[in-house]
Amino acid sequence: MRKTIAELVAVLCDEHDVEVRGGRLHREDGLIPKLRESMRASMGMTHGGHSLAHERSTLNLAAFTLYEHVTFTAGLMLGQVLVAGDDPVDRRDPEGSLRRWLEEWTLAVHRGETNDAQEALARRRLSDLAARIDQVLAPTRVAEILGACPNPGCGERYWPTDTQGSRTSALYAVLVPGEPVQARCHWCDTQWTGEAELEQLNTAINRQEKTA
Repeated sequence: MRKTIAELVAVLCDEHDVEVRGGRLHREDGLIPKLRESMRASMGMTHGGHSLAHERSTLNLAAFTLYEHVTFTAGLMLGQVLVAGDDPVDRRDPEGSLRRWLEEWTLAVHRGETNDAQEALARRRLSDLAARIDQVLAPTRVAEILGACPNPGCGERYWPTDTQGSRTSALYAVLVPGEPVQARCHWCDTQWTGEAELEQLNTAINRQEKTA
């Protein structure tokens, strides 16, 4: 079911319920606070601002760049609904900007001052922010699968990565947030999608290893 504009703002800014496997609801923080927390973590900072050397990781430039874009977009949206003389708003606070924008937008809707094109643009902007933050927080990952390809006529175990003899596994898994995990073979391009097919792949690899 398509989310309302208010629900999209909540997903970005506030704690909200997310449906997980089995229809259960799981409470999660808003995407913008999670993005900001990932920036702190990449600098080795805790909530209190203290640096923890053993938690410090590579600076997540993608998260910083995206946060700037989110802040700019939220401020832009707010500026388009405010009128001269309105109370000033800290445009460096994207959640505050979006919450204030939602208040003004809701009032404009009730006054009949919005149209379908404006609603579509607002929805597209909010959905795009959510999708881009999701991608930064949980990017596509690729992992090797050990074992030879069980596809008849292939059977390859390794895939060369350069001309100096370096190689990786022929089989690999692709993990895309929100989509079924998928395994592929570099050589024959055979694909296994979802838990059931990956279990079949694992069984086939184990069977090959036992008879090798």
